[in-house]
Amino acid sequence: MGFLYVWKPLEEQIEIIKTEFGDIQGLDETIKGILSLRESEIYEGVYLASKRGHVEGLSVEVTADELKAMPQVNIASNVLKKPVFYLPPITDLIIATHFLGTLHVLIWIYYVNIQRELNYQEIKKIHSKILERIMSSLDQFCVVKDYEVPDEGYYRKLKQMKWDTQGKRLFKKLEDMRGKVMVDRDWGSASSTFQTGEMFMLGFLAACNAVNHQRNSMLPEDVIIAYKTYFKLLNTDISKLEL
Repeated sequence: MGFLYVWKPLEEQIEIIKTEFGDIQGLDETIKGILSLRESEIYEGVYLASKRGHVEGLSVEVTADELKAMPQVNIASNVLKKPVFYLPPITDLIIATHFLGTLHVLIWIYYVNIQRELNYQEIKKIHSKILERIMSSLDQFCVVKDYEVPDEGYYRKLKQMKWDTQGKRLFKKLEDMRGKVMVDRDWGSASSTFQTGEMFMLGFLAACNAVNHQRNSMLPEDVIIAYKTYFKLLNTDISKLEL
């Protein structure tokens, strides 16, 4: 996040965003959604779950072979790069960390729903059916029953994804706004790790929406759909999804 920008009052940040992106459909709802995180108990629960350490700390121990046997994990690990440093455009824009960050956030949300550590079958469900539906349906994941399961070709399109200039600017400004919410909640330095996980997840969701619309660049509307999907995930008991 921008070190100085994040200290601007939220009202000032919002005014800047609306001045530049006021014609983007769904922007007002996205801003309201970010503001709602200031008081959200569910959001606090997800944040606290993230502080428990490595994501496997919330679940039964799953071996590398068991994870690799899960189709989406297997494809992602074979297609998406794992650079030591994330430096696009030197590195791919969408990398394995985006995939892992998405899974981590889903596990934190699932944990908050059930209020206990996850078992193996629940981990498997998140890594397969829940992830597949979200990638294919995004904010419609609650209602869509039939969808195309992401295959290797889908991940190769993710790997080739780029930012549209305006999409990147909106993503950054909303990222700074969300960072300000964390500052205001007085979550301290631990929030930076949490926010990084969210950032990778939101970028991944935006990229998925672009792929679903046959595009190779992420536009402002993809950013809006990513946030809309995240807010719906936070307010849905995904442990009870009919899959």
